[in-house]
Amino acid sequence: NIIILIIILGLLHYYLYLYKKHYFYQASCFIFIIFGAISNLSDRFKFGFVIDYLDLKYFTVFNLADMMIVGGVIILIYFNLFKK
Repeated sequence: NIIILIIILGLLHYYLYLYKKHYFYQASCFIFIIFGAISNLSDRFKFGFVIDYLDLKYFTVFNLADMMIVGGVIILIYFNLFKK
């Protein structure tokens, strides 16, 4: 949990850097990643594990925080690869 907290603080620091440099699209992607990580970390502190919200039969079980993290990373990759 300490390592995850350190990573979240590093992401938050990088978000502030991007925001000050007016890279708003990249900064908004990092906000999604940070909020998802904070949500998962709060579940770990509160329950000892991450609570899953959606059970898709025959596929997987995941939660909103996981969707925020994956969505933020996918959009960030898109902006870095195709928007220059």
